Order: sequence, then structure tokens, then C-alpha cells
Amino acid sequence: MLTHSRQAIQFQQGFSLIEVLITVLVLAIGLLGLAGLHAQALRFSHNAYLRSHATLLGNEMADRMRANLVGVAAGSYDDIDGNEANPGCIAVGCSAAQMANYDGYIWNRTIARALPNGSGTVQEVPAGSGIFVITLNWAEQTEGARADKSFEMRFRP
Repeated sequence: MLTHSRQAIQFQQGFSLIEVLITVLVLAIGLLGLAGLHAQALRFSHNAYLRSHATLLGNEMADRMRANLVGVAAGSYDDIDGNEANPGCIAVGCSAAQMANYDGYIWNRTIARALPNGSGTVQEVPAGSGIFVITLNWAEQTEGARADKSFEMRFRP
């Protein structure tokens, strides 16, 4: 009977080691899953930040247009596409058309710095309607790739 007890004790000692190894394996898999969820949450959070920033930048252009209603009425904001150059008139005073050009220039520079591959356009749709479409485009990080995203808002100044 004594030998039977020794065999049972030796068997139980090895069994405890197997239990510990299985526990470590399950814990490691759980921690890897948790790390993956954290990485995905960070990516989603950053993409939400980009979308919020795009909304703010769209409203910024709408405010610029509301501040220059003479330029809006003259059609100076009808086709902003990111190719505007700095008119260099800020120090000496700009006309309404130059201010619209400057607004498009500064706005697109801000978008390019704030959003990855960012750009913005403003168009009056349909022409002569007084309704403007402000569009911002940028690239978001998705599952292993980049996806083009856009934000569009319509308004009447």
C-alpha cells in the first residue's frame, strides 16, 4: 500500500506542472487578444479624430466665406480646388477676390498639415444657386491598408 501512495504522489506532482503550463498558455493567448483589441481601438480612435478634425476644417471654410460675402457674391469661392497661390496681399489689404483666393490657399495648407493626404474643394452646385458644397478628402488607416475618406457639407452663406 505504501508503494501505491508513492506512485499517486509522483503522478500528482507531474499533473500540477501540466496544469501550470496550460494556464500560462491560456493566459498568453488572452493577453495577445487584448493587445490586438488595444491596437484596433487606437486605430479607431485616430480615425475618429481625423473625422472630427475634417468637420472642424469644413466649418472653418464656411466661416471664412460668411466673413467675405462680397467675394461669395462675386463668385470668387465658386471653384476652390487646392491650387490657389498666396496672393501676398494680407499686409497691404486684399480685395474680396484676393481674400477668397487667400482663404482657399490657407485652408488647403491647413488641411494638408492636419489630415494625411488631405485636400479640400469648394464648389457652387448648381452654378448660380448660392448653395456651396465643401468637400475634404484624406486617407485613413484600415486593416493593413489605407482607405480614402471624405467629408462633405452643403450650406448657403
